Formats: sequence, C-alpha cells, structure tokens
Amino acid sequence: MNTGQIKWIPTLAVNVLGCLLLGSVLALNDKSQLQESIFLLLAVGFCGGLTTFSTFSAELYFLLKQAAYLQAVTYFMLSSLLGITAVLISYQMVKSIS
Repeated sequence: MNTGQIKWIPTLAVNVLGCLLLGSVLALNDKSQLQESIFLLLAVGFCGGLTTFSTFSAELYFLLKQAAYLQAVTYFMLSSLLGITAVLISYQMVKSIS
C-alpha cells in the first residue's frame, strides 16, 4: 500500500475516537443510569454525529470501484476491529473507576 494513497485514515481515526467515547457513555449509563434524554443526546446525538458511517461506506465503495481490494479489506477490517476494541476498552476503563 502506498501511504500517499491512503485517504481514509482520518475517517478511521474519527470513527475509533467516536467508539471510545461511546464505550464511555455506555459504561456511565450502566453505572449511574443516566436520564434517557441525556443518554440519547450523548450516545446517538454526539457520538453518532461525530462518527462517519456514510463516509466510511463511500470510501469503501470508491476503493472497490478503483479495484484497490487490499486497501478496502484493510480499511473494513481495521475499522471493525479497532471500533469494537475501542468500545470494549473504554467501557471497561470507565466501569473500573469507582
């Protein structure tokens, strides 16, 4: 992969950051039962607005259209694995704080 052609790194970074924040919000909700409106504002509003699933999908589409299959698979796998890992790590970290 030519790093000069990897234009999806910023989207990946923002999505992982959003997953870190979402894991924290989920843990806070489990610990203190946030009001539903506050939970929705943070989880769906802020984290949902921050992350960029539509951009992720469009970038995958263009990678596949350009036959950049290795980049497309790498992007998809990194996004999925790092996103889930970020949620799990931040959730556990916040839950462990007394």
